[in-house]
Amino acid sequence: MKLGRRRLSVQALRQPVRYIIRDEFTTAIVAGSIEGTLATPGPGTRKVIDTGVALSIANGRCKASTVAASGNPGLWYGSHSRKTGLAMLAKMESAGNRLYVGFDSNQTGLPDINAGICFHAAAGNVMYDNSVTTNLGQFVLNTEYEIVVILRGSGYFLAIKNGIFTDWTLLWVENAGTATPIYPSAIWRDSGSLRYVDSIRVTQLGSPWNSEYGIATQHLVGERTAGDTFSHVATYSIIEFTVSALPSTDQIEVWFRSPTVGTNGWRVTVDSSGNLDLDEIVATVVTQRGTSAGVIANGDRIVIVGDGSTIKVYEGGTVRITYGSAATNVGVTTCELETLGTGGVVSEIVTWPRRLTGGANSVLDTFFRNNGVSLDMVWTGSSISAANPGFSTVMETWLDEVYGLTNKVVHSNAAEASRNTWFALKNIQANILGLPKTLVVHDFANGGTGHIDHGSAEAFIRRIWTTLPNASIVMMGFFSVTDHDVDDNVNHATSQAAETMWQDICTTYGIPYVDFHASVSELVNNQGHHLNEYLADTVHPSETGYNLAATLLKNVLSQQFLTTKQFNAFPAYIYETAADYERPSSVINGASETSRTGTWTENGTSISSNEEGATITYTVTGRSIGIRNSLNVYPNVDISTGGAAYIENMFISPNGFQFAYSRLTATAITFRVRAGGATVTIDEVWII
Repeated sequence: MKLGRRRLSVQALRQPVRYIIRDEFTTAIVAGSIEGTLATPGPGTRKVIDTGVALSIANGRCKASTVAASGNPGLWYGSHSRKTGLAMLAKMESAGNRLYVGFDSNQTGLPDINAGICFHAAAGNVMYDNSVTTNLGQFVLNTEYEIVVILRGSGYFLAIKNGIFTDWTLLWVENAGTATPIYPSAIWRDSGSLRYVDSIRVTQLGSPWNSEYGIATQHLVGERTAGDTFSHVATYSIIEFTVSALPSTDQIEVWFRSPTVGTNGWRVTVDSSGNLDLDEIVATVVTQRGTSAGVIANGDRIVIVGDGSTIKVYEGGTVRITYGSAATNVGVTTCELETLGTGGVVSEIVTWPRRLTGGANSVLDTFFRNNGVSLDMVWTGSSISAANPGFSTVMETWLDEVYGLTNKVVHSNAAEASRNTWFALKNIQANILGLPKTLVVHDFANGGTGHIDHGSAEAFIRRIWTTLPNASIVMMGFFSVTDHDVDDNVNHATSQAAETMWQDICTTYGIPYVDFHASVSELVNNQGHHLNEYLADTVHPSETGYNLAATLLKNVLSQQFLTTKQFNAFPAYIYETAADYERPSSVINGASETSRTGTWTENGTSISSNEEGATITYTVTGRSIGIRNSLNVYPNVDISTGGAAYIENMFISPNGFQFAYSRLTATAITFRVRAGGATVTIDEVWII
């Protein structure tokens, strides 16, 4: 029986989930007209200062032809509260002088916080932070780079890719700065050749970027003790520590790339006068490779960046030592705080990977590659997709080319996936909910209600979104006929009841419905095609049919669909027989009953009886209740829920099909043995 429903459009249930701001500059706008326009494809609104009428959008790029003053032109977006893992991702290129991309604390003039990157051509094609003091390395003119600024609770991460940076490279880790709110921005600082921004995206990154030290190789907290050992990544690494107090005599020594501390390796030293040295040690022979006199004071942060054979040593954000021939022990990872001198204090030792790998790398790739979509998908439903690898293979190849399939693709021949049973729930748990799916494609072609009935179909949708609220769901409606060689049968499908049911559910829940039947009907009825061109038998598509289905599905799986949130809140149930798969599920052993009458025989945790009128009662909290036994023998029983009158002569099918007729929450379930001597065996009672 259908209950009252409210029909919701797909758009009514969608909210942006991945991008807080996304601007690919796809719509051309002439200079002087950008202020107040919407980011494309969005979301986001542009704020512009451009008194020189120099900023324009063309060919997917935002560019400045000239600069009226530092910070003019400038492009900003709306404000955001500071949060660890909040990231601004951008594609940028410089053919001339300075261009800053990153966060700002307001929407005017030069950025007044250091939370971004500045390409500075006049300084020798050097990348700086906004302060133009932290030399982060060199870039190549007329090369597009992908950069990302990721906020920490205090400070930020800055990473880059492309050009000489073949992998995502951590340029800098800043631990100061707590400004909030902040504004994503692209700011042109001075005149020069054209400088471009091709893409600006803001998103909240997950693990490992949503933790202050989530990507750290090692973090030694607080004040440290001489002899503390730690490690860094081989060849490419960042080491930082704070000199909380200078020694009164001798020196602080931090060893790295050191197979035997004291004998071989590299060290950075700080003495009582604040002198900073970089030494190479080979067989106890110390060779100074760089020095900077009197630059370290109490509380200063020292950062060591190892880039293969190049080592840079920073005090704060200033490069104090650069040595480009550090060829020994490049691959060694051993470090030690060897000595503190007299009264020296070192705290907060952290090592970071210079070149990002694993989750830190793949999370960033996701938002630049494949239109920002990371797909971990599952096909469910019938043999339409699962038993024909050709269809799913075609779709997976296309999806990987366009978006990238980053995780396991699971095929579930789930003609049972929608069963209104505990068995079905276990299928869903194992085959669909085991990974954080971003896309679920369900198909059906059933000839009647049968095991894909109204209630189970609705329960199937609700269960997926209960566990995977960010998943996108698409329904593919196939059809069945009695004879695929008779063209007119396209108008008399035996699957019409199932099709109508799924169309109703998709309308109510805002799920795209790919109507294969309607498309084939149009081709056969109005365009001179034959039914057997599209069906290989009475239900399975032919190769031509699969290609048609793939085209229809591709039209739904747009970047906008896959990067916006489809599910927001459940509507009211539309079918009272729907199982309540959102509820926690539980199992009660057969011999763990609340009460019994008559003769019952226990066998471990199982229990059985063949005595007419014998009853057994279980205390439950659930709306869908079934039993299981290893014999797969399920005689009829009488059933009472919550002490109500018995429903007589109920057949309990194998595999634990539920037999509750409604979603009314039961507090007790009683089974009564009927006449005839058939043994009722209960190994487990299942409650959903």
